[in-house]
This record gives sequence, structure tokens and C-alpha cells, in this order.
Amino acid sequence: MADLDFIYPDQLKHEKKICDFIAGMTDDYFITQARLIGCTVPDSL
Repeated sequence: MADLDFIYPDQLKHEKKICDFIAGMTDDYFITQARLIGCTVPDSL
């Protein structure tokens, strides 16, 4: 996130920050579960 053109925390509403946080948690959970059942998941995109 350091390469973003704007200052992320200062320019977004609290609701958007919360949505982004939950989306990240959901992604982490999905990736963990996919690995546990044997799916190949790349380390990065």
C-alpha cells in the first residue's frame, strides 16, 4: 500500500475502511481453507 497515490487512512470514510478490513479477513480465511483442503494457492499475485 505504500505505493498508493493518496494517503489511504486520511481520505476514506470509516465505513470503507471497515469494509476493506473485513474483505481482507475474508480473503485470508478463504486462502487458508483452500490450502487446508489441498488446493494450490500462489503466495502472491
